[in-house]
Amino acid sequence: RADTGLDTSIIVGAAADTTNRFRAEVQSGRNTIDVRVGGATDVDFAKSGLLYPIKDLVVLPDVQNPGLWQGGEIPWVDNAKRFMPMPSQYVSGRPIVNRLLVDPASIRSMKDLLKPEFKGKIAAYDPTGGAGGVAASYLVHVYGIEFVKRLFVEQKVMIGTDQRQLAEWGARGLYPVIFGIDPLFVQRFQALGIDTLEVVIPEDAPGTLSGGCNVLAMPKSLPHPASAAVFANWFLSSAGQKALVEVTNYPSRRKDVEPLNVPKYIMPLEGRTYLDQYSEDWYINQRLKIRDELSAALK
Repeated sequence: RADTGLDTSIIVGAAADTTNRFRAEVQSGRNTIDVRVGGATDVDFAKSGLLYPIKDLVVLPDVQNPGLWQGGEIPWVDNAKRFMPMPSQYVSGRPIVNRLLVDPASIRSMKDLLKPEFKGKIAAYDPTGGAGGVAASYLVHVYGIEFVKRLFVEQKVMIGTDQRQLAEWGARGLYPVIFGIDPLFVQRFQALGIDTLEVVIPEDAPGTLSGGCNVLAMPKSLPHPASAAVFANWFLSSAGQKALVEVTNYPSRRKDVEPLNVPKYIMPLEGRTYLDQYSEDWYINQRLKIRDELSAALK
């Protein structure tokens, strides 16, 4: 509010609940929400013309300047590069281990998780949605659906729907290998004095790019167009992105925003090739297909 002068009302809740509400409003045309800060879920709305072209609202020189963005432009989820700006990207999709019980060097490939010693020792977030879906989809992309089925079924992977609980299981050693949770849990636990968790980077699967919940989307019929425009310009500005990094510890794609307190293990590295799961082509043509394949395979 100090930066923009806006009096905002924030809707918080489970990701599925807030997503369902926004999508129901957009489809009905009865919009009470001006701006959604979420993932790539709404890219189908961008393609079908149900979202407002945020690019038309971006007027600040601080935001328009291509020299201030990595890659020379604001990153967008949609192919049209008009509806869903994604100012942050980080690497996820890697296993996390309790280093007191599992030597990180023992997992050089994700295929190492099929070793007998890991049977019954792995826990994962629900592979059909959220962070678990991102991680599992990446495994399918790299190794194929049969590998993922073997991993979850033969290794008796414990599936959970609470990321913090999964991280606690890993830290306590109940399940010393955790898969499909936000890698920043390692940093959060370290801040509490728990340093047993470590992110593993397999040689044949360096990770997948995610935009987390940092993508902007606006309904075509904005309840408050002027306020939405002010927020979009602020969010994509240097000031807005500094606030984002400070609160989330995710790196910004802006060159003038330092990755303060952002752990190195989520920073994309030059020379590495990562799968971008927040691109329109991947999300619509691959992610949803893989989700259905996983649902069928893991019944």
